[in-house]
Amino acid sequence: MKSRAESLYYDVLKFTDRSTTGLLQLLVAAAQKSTFQRIIACPTYPVPAKSSGLSLAVDRFLELIHCASAHVPSLLAQLYLSVRQLKERKRTGQFFTAASVADWALSKGSLASSDDVCDAGAGTGVFADAILRSDCSVRSYIGVENDPILALCAAHALEGISAPEYYKVWYANFLLFRK
Repeated sequence: MKSRAESLYYDVLKFTDRSTTGLLQLLVAAAQKSTFQRIIACPTYPVPAKSSGLSLAVDRFLELIHCASAHVPSLLAQLYLSVRQLKERKRTGQFFTAASVADWALSKGSLASSDDVCDAGAGTGVFADAILRSDCSVRSYIGVENDPILALCAAHALEGISAPEYYKVWYANFLLFRK
């Protein structure tokens, strides 16, 4: 028997039809003003076309990212992986960190409430989620992401996990970042 989160995920996946256009349409349509405000240097996203099933898919997506049994960053990573070819992800050096790896990495150090966290290649926000689940308090979190779809995924993840407003995503290339 499928859990509610799995059922919602498959409804959303069906809507996207495993296409980048479908995923982007869903992410933009589901975004609130606060979602976009989490993205520093937010790119201009296309206005979602009203396609069949969009309203229902948005409802399912929003329920999914607020579902207590769902690991939001992992589900968003799965959606992204369903629309991006492995060859393309390899070309750009994209990979996704498992939640257990993020937890392990955090256990190897300590965070203080005066720390600023910079997450280069934030993807879907798995480290932000790990920080919040560990009950660590930090002064700020900036996830840097140069893929516009992943930047929006990360912003949705931050909303879904109820991250504080000072958890942000910066749409930029970390390798070209200058202070």
